[in-house]
Amino acid sequence: MLRGTYESLLQAARLKDNDTGYHIERVNRYGSLLAQQLAGLPAYPQVDAEFLQNIAFLAAMHDVGKIGTPDDILNKEGPLEDWQRELMKAHTINGAYILASYPDPMARDIALRHHERWDGSGYPHGLAGEQIPLAARIVAVADVYDALRMRRPYKAPFPHEQAAEKILQGAGSHFDPSLAEVFRQHQGRFAAIYQDLAEGQSGG
Repeated sequence: MLRGTYESLLQAARLKDNDTGYHIERVNRYGSLLAQQLAGLPAYPQVDAEFLQNIAFLAAMHDVGKIGTPDDILNKEGPLEDWQRELMKAHTINGAYILASYPDPMARDIALRHHERWDGSGYPHGLAGEQIPLAARIVAVADVYDALRMRRPYKAPFPHEQAAEKILQGAGSHFDPSLAEVFRQHQGRFAAIYQDLAEGQSGG
C-alpha cells in the first residue's frame, strides 16, 4: 500500500516532464548497476540483498522533490538567477520531506543527499566523504552522468565519451573515488542503458 503511494508520486513526476520520466528510469538502472558491483566487497558490508532491492526502487525517487519546483525554473533557457537557483536546490529538502514517512531511511538519504559532493562543496548541508550515505553517493554518479547526456533547454547533450570524462575528472572532488572507478570499469554499460532508454535524446 505504502509503496503504491510512492509509485504514484513517480508517475506524477513523469507526467510533469516526459524527459524527467526517462531520466528517472535511467538513474534507477545506473544506480542498481553500481550497487551490484559493490556487493560482496569487504569495504561495503552494507550492500546486501536488502540494500540492492531497495536501491533498485529508491534511486528513482531522487528528484521527487522537483514536483514542487515551478516549470519555468526547471525548463529555463540559460543560467538561473540566484533566487531561482536556491529554489531549485530546495528540491532536496522537499524530497526528504515527501519521503519522511517511508520506512527505509535510504529513501530520505537519496532525496536529501544526492547533490552533496565528496569534497564537501555540495548541498544542502556540505557533507563530505563518508558522511554522505552510500546510496546518495551512488545516485550522485548516476544522476550527473545522465544529466550530462540529456538535451535540456539550457544545454546540448554530451556524447558518452565526454560525459564519462567529466565523471572521471570529478573523482575525489565531486564523486566518491571508489565509485568513479567502478563507473570507469562499467561505463560501456552506462552508455548502453542510456541508448536503451533514450527516447528521442541525441547525445551520441
